[in-house]
Amino acid sequence: MARAQGISWVKWIWIGVFVVAGFIGLYPRHVRNPDWMGPTRLGTVHLNLQAIDGAKEQWSLEDRKQASDSGKLLDLTGYLKDAQVPQSVAGETYSVTMVGEPTRAVTKVPIDGFSGPFTTTSF
Repeated sequence: MARAQGISWVKWIWIGVFVVAGFIGLYPRHVRNPDWMGPTRLGTVHLNLQAIDGAKEQWSLEDRKQASDSGKLLDLTGYLKDAQVPQSVAGETYSVTMVGEPTRAVTKVPIDGFSGPFTTTSF
């Protein structure tokens, strides 16, 4: 008996697997995982701390500050996005520490089940 020409049934199964996997990959992330709703309040606090720390580092480099120098949050506004201090998302207050030390976010209530104070190194 002669063998049929064309693609064997095993290859058709693999093609189907790859097609299904491709559709799953194109399926929106928030539909596949309903818990993913973007950044949490704690994640936003972390992003704000990173932005403030980056601004503090830029400020210290441009103004030739020493490790013992500390600035105020208003001193850093020129180095932040849109020259604005990040808004509080959970009643936290940001305190700028000395150059080389992480900025702190202090809260009166826990954020997403975690209590502060928070720094960029506490995540």
